[in-house]
Amino acid sequence: MMHYAVRLTLLSAMLTLAAGCASSIQVLAPRDGCSTLIASRWAEDVPSAVIEHSDDAALDWQLFGIAQTGQLKIANRDKADALETIKRCEARDAQAVERIGRPWWDRLRPG
Repeated sequence: MMHYAVRLTLLSAMLTLAAGCASSIQVLAPRDGCSTLIASRWAEDVPSAVIEHSDDAALDWQLFGIAQTGQLKIANRDKADALETIKRCEARDAQAVERIGRPWWDRLRPG
């Protein structure tokens, strides 16, 4: 009987130490806001294409249309990048919230 009491005492001491160590684990929310993930070029306007003035007005308008389509492609790329950044930021923050909500023993494992 005494043998079990010693084992129980040692087990209790080990669990108390483990709980003390585990309670010191902190999971912090990301310090950087989502705006820090945004590319700096997004603050810049995408300029309109410039129409050239040559002797052939039809050619000028055709070249302008091609150039304007290229500028639209750049603007759409930036919009797609913005949506991708927002999704990644939300996933990052959701992961931090999920980790905070886990019990202490589950926070010992990485990820």
